[in-house]
Amino acid sequence: MDGDNDPLQFDLAASPGNMTIDSTSGKILWTPDAPGVYPVNVSVSDGNATSNQIFEIFVPGANRPPRITNTTLPDATVGVPYSFKVPAIDDDGDALTFILVNKTGNMALDSSTGVLNWTPEKSGTCSVSVKISDSETSIIYDFLITVRMASHNQLPMFTSKAVTASVLGLPYSYYAKASDQDDDVLSYTLITSPSGMAIDSLTGKIFWTPTTLGNFTVKIKASDGRGGEAFQEFTITVLNRTRPTIEFITPTEGQKVKTKITVSGIATKGTVDIVKIQLRVDSGEWIDMTGNSTWTYSLDTTKLQNGKHTLQARAFDGMDYSDIANRTMIVDNPKPAGKGFIPAFESGLALVGIFMALMTILRRRRSPFI
Repeated sequence: MDGDNDPLQFDLAASPGNMTIDSTSGKILWTPDAPGVYPVNVSVSDGNATSNQIFEIFVPGANRPPRITNTTLPDATVGVPYSFKVPAIDDDGDALTFILVNKTGNMALDSSTGVLNWTPEKSGTCSVSVKISDSETSIIYDFLITVRMASHNQLPMFTSKAVTASVLGLPYSYYAKASDQDDDVLSYTLITSPSGMAIDSLTGKIFWTPTTLGNFTVKIKASDGRGGEAFQEFTITVLNRTRPTIEFITPTEGQKVKTKITVSGIATKGTVDIVKIQLRVDSGEWIDMTGNSTWTYSLDTTKLQNGKHTLQARAFDGMDYSDIANRTMIVDNPKPAGKGFIPAFESGLALVGIFMALMTILRRRRSPFI
């Protein structure tokens, strides 16, 4: 601007080759054709005096993507913490960010520093992919890490026998057990399992309640944390639940019994084992028997009245009772012995004695001399 409001004239005293300026408005037009630093000197004059403005224009080059500087990575060892920095730089000096696209196990990557941390659990070759980005572009870095076994590590071995039968709707459990000659702490994992099944990683106990009949494959892995692994695979057959059954052997139906007798029978388990057998007499209290397949009970019939009595037995498997088995017996114990007289005869003598006494009293009342 000019304090006298004189008309101004703009000119480029120094400029890149294709730069132009409007002499009246001072507007500069330019299309840079190469990166670099370009000095510019603009002069303005009102016809009496001249003023200059000097500055530089920085033209950056095209953005260069990040690049990898080293493709050789150190090997890892099972059970030993592994750490390395992704070997990437940016020639423009841009800050880089790192993202794990494909990883193995417990691998973790710092998004700012590019430092990868990992403790390998088994030997082999692991594939890893990292996305590396600057503010404009990104690249994918795919690499392989070779994991070697720790020296002299002995593999664990399963020692438990799997439970291969289960009942629909009932809890299934199995303690998977493995041993390790190096005394390494083992962890357990389900590799293959039916829906709803779980395993305690420390104890190896499997929890499951089957909801469908059929055969189900289970595969368990035991790991020692140093690359040593053992596997156990088996099939569980899920069956419908059936109740136990029970029957009498002695006494036979309608048998006459006396004094002490042995009540016995046979119980057959259903799907699961029988827990107890019970007996009762004439719908009384249930009494636990001895045995759970063949069973017996000593019964003193002298405590019962002579005549017909009903025995009932049932088996219990922890959830369900069997149908009740019934058996009728006839108690026929001898009657208690008397004091040498037949009861009916003794009663007759008593009546005769009473009659004679009455007759004597009547005669005395009629006699005037008594």
